[in-house]
Amino acid sequence: MKSTYIWVIGVWALFGCRVFASEIARTWTDVHGRLMTATMLEPGNESVKVQMPGGVVHDIPLERLIESDRLYVRQRMVDWVEAGKLTGVRIPPSQRTWPRSVGVSPTSVEVRFSEEKSDDNLFVYMSEDFEFTVDDKLASSVMTEVARVFEATRTLLLALPWGLRCEPTGGQERFQARLFETRGNYVRAGGPENSGGVYMRSSKVFMIPFSSLGLGKRSRTWYMDRNYSNSTLIHEVTHQLMDEILPVLPTWMIEGTAVYVENLPYRWGTFRAHEHEREMRAYIDRRKRAGRHIAIDSLEAFMNMDRATWHAQTSISSQRMSEMYIASYLLVYYFCHLDDDSHGSSFMRYMDAVHDDAERWNKLFADPKVVKFPDGSFRFPSGHFPEDLSRDTLPFKHLGLLLDGRSYADLADDILQAYRKFRIDVNIRP
Repeated sequence: MKSTYIWVIGVWALFGCRVFASEIARTWTDVHGRLMTATMLEPGNESVKVQMPGGVVHDIPLERLIESDRLYVRQRMVDWVEAGKLTGVRIPPSQRTWPRSVGVSPTSVEVRFSEEKSDDNLFVYMSEDFEFTVDDKLASSVMTEVARVFEATRTLLLALPWGLRCEPTGGQERFQARLFETRGNYVRAGGPENSGGVYMRSSKVFMIPFSSLGLGKRSRTWYMDRNYSNSTLIHEVTHQLMDEILPVLPTWMIEGTAVYVENLPYRWGTFRAHEHEREMRAYIDRRKRAGRHIAIDSLEAFMNMDRATWHAQTSISSQRMSEMYIASYLLVYYFCHLDDDSHGSSFMRYMDAVHDDAERWNKLFADPKVVKFPDGSFRFPSGHFPEDLSRDTLPFKHLGLLLDGRSYADLADDILQAYRKFRIDVNIRP
């Protein structure tokens, strides 16, 4: 194999970065006014672990501390989680924030080639979190731009309050991407004929032809067309980054979250996430001008649609597919920004429950007692498969958290009213 390695290093978050020094001793006050000097070792949802000057460690319930100390612990917990100092700890929904501008700095990506290693016509490039196998050699400046889109999308998803971990699955060190010089090569490798790019969950590989990346060729040099949209790339990379929880999400949620991410304005490695409302309005307006139906004919049926029905519906026509994606985006946007407290707390609780089941699902399939067959099917020991993890019902198990005590008729009315305030005309039936 003829391979060229390119390392993209020095990728940092452009906004929201915090530099952590060691925690220092501070004075804590309990609800009775008693003072204590101690160094925080680890913040938590219910308690804080501190070390006294003499070395003794105490776990103090937050309810015993005054409000200002409780707020300090909660803020430090947010900081630690964002910096990766705490794992397996969830920030309560009320303390999570929606990001503003998120991405990787245009000036912080350094490219370095290594020696070619063998004889075929494949080239391998690596960024901090992705590995790209490419049909043709790309200039370092072009590969840097491509890698920047991938890395920025991951940075954005980590910044969203959805609780995503965005780590490679299937034992891979990096997320795998396959870039094809021609659509013919892309289709022969398994890419769908009518697609601009695809994430193949079975192989954990994202595939895309050069044309969908916005690459063109002049003489022998590939260049990036700045007028070409990165939306297909961002949409499918979002699927790849959310791979861990895809089995436990309904299809409308899988596609709606990807449309949400691809619709955020992106330029030069940065997503302007705070402009989500303006871009949502523009998205709906473009679809209306294109003659698309902005409606959900049956909210309950749509939210509980299984994968087979979804694929049958989206196969009817490109227009029907577009309308299904629009409906999915409308729902995800509503639950993120318009529901209840306009903070998306119900959506965050839903995603937390989904992550719990995804963890159980992945542990179950990693059990050596589970027999895996080449066609992707599995065989479990008798009584080994929990009923609540059934493939047929698992994606819909936590929809009640989104309904939040409402009937589908009530939810449909709430969605209509919310979009009416936005002066967006939608037709949603229970």
